[in-house]
Amino acid sequence: MYLGFGYYYTYLTLCIIVMSLLKPEKQNDAITLSDRYLRDIRQQMLTLFETDKTVIDFGCGGGEFLKLLEPHVRYAIGIDRSFPKNSYAYDKDLRCGKNITFIKKVITRDISIDFNFEIATSTLFLHTVPRPTTLQLMALMREKARKAILCELTHPANLYSNMLLSIDQFFTGHKANFEEFKAKGCMEGLLYECGIKEYRIIPTKDKSLNFYCIDFEY
Repeated sequence: MYLGFGYYYTYLTLCIIVMSLLKPEKQNDAITLSDRYLRDIRQQMLTLFETDKTVIDFGCGGGEFLKLLEPHVRYAIGIDRSFPKNSYAYDKDLRCGKNITFIKKVITRDISIDFNFEIATSTLFLHTVPRPTTLQLMALMREKARKAILCELTHPANLYSNMLLSIDQFFTGHKANFEEFKAKGCMEGLLYECGIKEYRIIPTKDKSLNFYCIDFEY
């Protein structure tokens, strides 16, 4: 029975619960499982990108989306605080000679970048960092990119959706950031706070997630 909450995030909830119970050396298996259930979301997101563009991906995780994007971009950089072992971002041999670069950086400590990009992107990342960092990151995207394509949480469809989201976030280290993100209106509230009024919302197969396409003045 479908209760208004997408099956992707239900699976992610179970993955995170499993990951919290695993020994550290086995947690990469759970991360891989999470990536597997985000695969359709990433494939849909891929269709939103024009070819031969420069891209920066904030909170890129294991680099799975950039791996999909690699044949279609001129150049791309993925940024995250760490990369899961044996992931695309972690294994340099997998990236040899390709147009993707990964930078290890704790965004909450150092949010600066010294170059411009045509497209800034992130997937389920903005709700995981403190609100001041999220606002700084949105300002940085506005300054350094022509447009942003973001996949983020929208308002839970019902109490069941809200309960599953809360359970999911309980097993992460960013529950307080998520609660503030939700209390301030999820992604729509963040865009309003940033003064961004013009954007496109593209639904995903999961009712808890939307794509947000924003054209910045460059």
